Amino acid sequence: MQNIDLLLVSPQTEHAKGGIAVWTDTFLKNCEKTDLRCDLLNTALLRPRKQERKRNLLDEAKRTHLIFCGLRKKLKSLSYPVAYLNTSCGTFGMIRDYLIAKTIKRKQPHCKIILQFHCDIEHQSTAGITQKYLKKILTTVDERFVLNAKNARYLRQKYSAESTVIPNFIDEELVRKAPKFICETMKNAVFVGFVHAQKGIHELFLLANRLPSITFTLIGEVREDLVQNTLPKNVILLGAKKREEILSILDGAD
Repeated sequence: MQNIDLLLVSPQTEHAKGGIAVWTDTFLKNCEKTDLRCDLLNTALLRPRKQERKRNLLDEAKRTHLIFCGLRKKLKSLSYPVAYLNTSCGTFGMIRDYLIAKTIKRKQPHCKIILQFHCDIEHQSTAGITQKYLKKILTTVDERFVLNAKNARYLRQKYSAESTVIPNFIDEELVRKAPKFICETMKNAVFVGFVHAQKGIHELFLLANRLPSITFTLIGEVREDLVQNTLPKNVILLGAKKREEILSILDGAD
């Protein structure tokens, strides 16, 4: 078997707008800089979901079939000392990720598996079946990475599983070197991310209604049914923007 340093199981898209796909691009670019030999098993959607985010079962079946065909092919031809598996904690994804981890362990028992959670685990694992497979995957993998201390506490208290806190990447070039003027009276607040309920948008709308003197500018893909009848007058939706535009808008925010 040919040797390689790492099997990365993660979504990658041609024009990533956010989420794990952006993480994947950043990780792969840094692999090139450090000469880390990384092999990608792409778990991305076959096509973008519609704004209402409904799951197409036929697409999911095809996607899962392609993922496992690709996984079996890779495990047959390459030897991996480490597999890095990214999960977003959805019920369907959790079951699939557990089966991926089990397949890797069965085909290559020597391979150490790192599982990284890109989510608020407690919030997204309330369903009984999700918790069942979360418990299974936690005992299957060798290491667990979470985004913050809250998730680490949850895994320890709920599942007696230890984890390591590793926040998302922050580019050094984005860290401000010069002082920034802070306005005594806040007038402009900016949010960057997917405009979905899971990101706290309902709470942001409540805040905007209570603070009508502040303009809330939201940058990111919008879930249309979320804002049809509930958009406060002082909330501006800009949709997805390029990085340079986002940085400029953030620079002018309070």
